Amino acid sequence: MNKRFICIVLSITLVSFLLSAALPAGWGKYALTIKNNTHTKVYVKLEAPKAYYYFKINPGVTKKYTIKSTTYKATFWGCYSKKIIKKWEVNRKYKILFPVCNARDHGNEMGVLRIIFPQNDDDD
Repeated sequence: MNKRFICIVLSITLVSFLLSAALPAGWGKYALTIKNNTHTKVYVKLEAPKAYYYFKINPGVTKKYTIKSTTYKATFWGCYSKKIIKKWEVNRKYKILFPVCNARDHGNEMGVLRIIFPQNDDDD
């Protein structure tokens, strides 16, 4: 009886471990950090069939969110401009960085989405 009980407990423990290793952390949700280095408010809208997010970040502020893992249509506003990414696959944690308006450096950091807005004559 004791051997049977021990086998059942070990089997349940093994199955639990294997299931937890197979599932992504947060059950398909990932961390999103948005950093606004511009002098304007920035807005982020993420649209997917079963997920929708809208964020507003003030100048000089960094915010952290948790979003669902899926493919989004992403729209960004800032520096008096708008930028759209028609398909943005979120399958890991990301950082969205809004550099100063009219930035030229595109960077290449892994996991960092840099949103560069075009030159605008209204900026001084």
